[in-house]
Amino acid sequence: SFRSYGVALPQIVANWTYSSYLYSAGNSLMTVAMTIVTLIVARISAKTGLKKTILAGLVIVIACDLLTTIAPNMIVFLLIRVLYGVGCGLICGQELSSLNLIWPGADRKKWVGFRGVTYSITNIIGPTVAGLLVDNFGWRSTFFTIFAFHVAGLIIFALCCPKDTKNRFYKDTPFDVSGCVSFIIFITVATLVCTMGNTLGWGNPLIIAGLVIIVISLVALLKIENNKESGALLPLDLFKRNSNFTKLFFIAVFGCIVNMAPVNFLSLYMQKVGGTSATASGLPFSLIYLVTLVFTFAISRIKGLKPKKVLVFSSFVCMIVIGVLASWLSP
Repeated sequence: SFRSYGVALPQIVANWTYSSYLYSAGNSLMTVAMTIVTLIVARISAKTGLKKTILAGLVIVIACDLLTTIAPNMIVFLLIRVLYGVGCGLICGQELSSLNLIWPGADRKKWVGFRGVTYSITNIIGPTVAGLLVDNFGWRSTFFTIFAFHVAGLIIFALCCPKDTKNRFYKDTPFDVSGCVSFIIFITVATLVCTMGNTLGWGNPLIIAGLVIIVISLVALLKIENNKESGALLPLDLFKRNSNFTKLFFIAVFGCIVNMAPVNFLSLYMQKVGGTSATASGLPFSLIYLVTLVFTFAISRIKGLKPKKVLVFSSFVCMIVIGVLASWLSP
């Protein structure tokens, strides 16, 4: 749905007056909402149960699918997208956790692999189908289609997920309220400052005030989390104990930066600047995930290949592709 949303977005905002920084901030805040909720839910889902958590997320997402189709202006539309991020946050972090509870270790690898293949196939089909829907039936048809799939997912999950998905080894610990507040302030203000810095100017008093708040909230967050013996919102002890976790964290951060920028802006650029159809703007995403699926399968068949070499090679290829794309798309 993220890719389909990106393809449909230029048609959604075509008749609305909006500024580029508002568009960017709205998209970023949706991801911020998802990040915040994912972190919080990771601490409470063991007590509430994964099934209830994911079902609540699906209900919110489904409601947002319908609300999006009747949004009267850009502000309301972006607020709905932020709420959509809350629903996704309830789902995303818990999805893989549910596999650990539903299937034993012997079967888990098979189902994780099946999930990966399914995810890739939907990303291959989704953007192009969304483009066809937008071009032929209007952008609302995309969200009605997504709505149908989300409803089907809710029904299937409600019927197939075991009733008891609580963590039997859960120990009740005080919720990290101070850490949560510090993190929300830090990530929200940082997103807004990074989004609007170039537009307002980095010497603008609002931007300077935002930078000060970022520093203060980050220092407070690190101090609070470092002093927590248990129940910390952020697992800082993992960075201290496990260097591999630290490396994977930074790989994930920079990988997401590269991945999310095209999702939010490539289709908009192709349709608004390049004058292409919605279908054509969805094709690059379909091709990217098709190559990803083929490459992943091919790599898995090569015996004795070290994961580090694969990561370095794939990162190098990504840099070349991004560089060529940027040169080609630059006005």
